[in-house]
Amino acid sequence: MRLAEAAPQDMGAVRIGDGLRFLAVAAPPYLAEREPLVTPEHPRNHRCIRQRLPTGKLYRWEFAKHGQEVSVDAAGVLTLDHSGLMAEAAAEG
Repeated sequence: MRLAEAAPQDMGAVRIGDGLRFLAVAAPPYLAEREPLVTPEHPRNHRCIRQRLPTGKLYRWEFAKHGQEVSVDAAGVLTLDHSGLMAEAAAEG
């Protein structure tokens, strides 16, 4: 499985489900020491966990509200390619 934008142009693809959604999460102790995340621009001021896609490209965080979308290149101190490890790292702060 891959995100549609990460699939090579010559690869056949079949959509599964109604769409995949990501959530921006953080450990409560981490947030207690920092300014709250209010707008999509705020991840640039935090120690984020970045995701490396199978193509080697870094995932840009995507936010959408009322039909408007924005893509953010969040600053990161850790880059992982496994969602389970990403969740574990976030839970650890």
